[in-house]
Amino acid sequence: MSKLNRKTANWMRMLRGTLAAVVLTVASGCMEATPVSDTAPSFSGSVADQSYTEGEPITALTLPSASGGEGTLTYSLKPTVPGLTFNQATRVLSGTPTTDGTYSMSYTVEDGDTNTAASDADVLTFTITVQPAATLYVGCSANAETWRGLRVCSERPRDGYDRDVFGTGYRSLEDDIIAALPATMKADGQVYTPYSCIVFDITPSGTAATDIEHIVALAEAHDSGIADDQRRNIASDLDNLTIADPTVNRSQKGAKDAAEWMPARHGAWFAERVIEVKLEYGLTVDPDERDALEELLAGGGDQLNCVDPAVHRRLRMLAVEHDTTVQRLGEQAIDLLFERYGG
Repeated sequence: MSKLNRKTANWMRMLRGTLAAVVLTVASGCMEATPVSDTAPSFSGSVADQSYTEGEPITALTLPSASGGEGTLTYSLKPTVPGLTFNQATRVLSGTPTTDGTYSMSYTVEDGDTNTAASDADVLTFTITVQPAATLYVGCSANAETWRGLRVCSERPRDGYDRDVFGTGYRSLEDDIIAALPATMKADGQVYTPYSCIVFDITPSGTAATDIEHIVALAEAHDSGIADDQRRNIASDLDNLTIADPTVNRSQKGAKDAAEWMPARHGAWFAERVIEVKLEYGLTVDPDERDALEELLAGGGDQLNCVDPAVHRRLRMLAVEHDTTVQRLGEQAIDLLFERYGG
């Protein structure tokens, strides 16, 4: 090998894998190296985080192109999101995600030279979130089993329930609710709650320290298929309203249906009202609720009658004897009087 060729080989070995390229020239039998800058490719923008739903095709996403670099630019996207495909030539991500989860993505561009250093590439990062597939609610078939005129179907998911869309018109109706109760629920300026026969004083305005209670809870109406244009109506319908002891309403019944909660008193009355309201608004019952309502209907108590006048007088006398009020006697004392005097 000539001296010149040996020098050339040595220079090439020195230059291989370095960050700079050179131009080799031979002048007067000597080799000279002139450095040439090696530019790295770079992105000028960013990629927004993406959110998809498992099982639903995504809108094709074209990722940004880069500039600079040496030779042909090559794009890659990692990791692979199950069900999605990245086309390197078109920089398009498409497909249908099949596995929910959160994926931290790295979108990389590399150029065509021999420099493999990280500084000779550019990376954009973003997140792909794949939400679990939504539970499919297929509704209640017109051919579904019926019970007392109601279709028997599984409840739809409570996802999407919005209490606010039912309005607050019912809040001004407490005096109307109390006025609609029969005489067997009121005596001497006091009123009894249908679910538990707890007594409350009626104020001069006609109200009491009770809660206004939706017999078919609004969340239950949602679960049972209430139409959008009927939500405010069912919320303020006197047929669906009663009064309740705040503890019973807030801590016991809440948004439960008959399969999850039953009143201590007037079970048949409660069941009849549920059926009446659900028929009026085209709502459904699920199998467990149907069975619970049937049990309540068979258990009696279809007429509201917490206390007749004779029993109420006994309560008043007992309260005076113990220097207290009828309300403070509590439910246990009321139960004892019911057992002794009926009502």
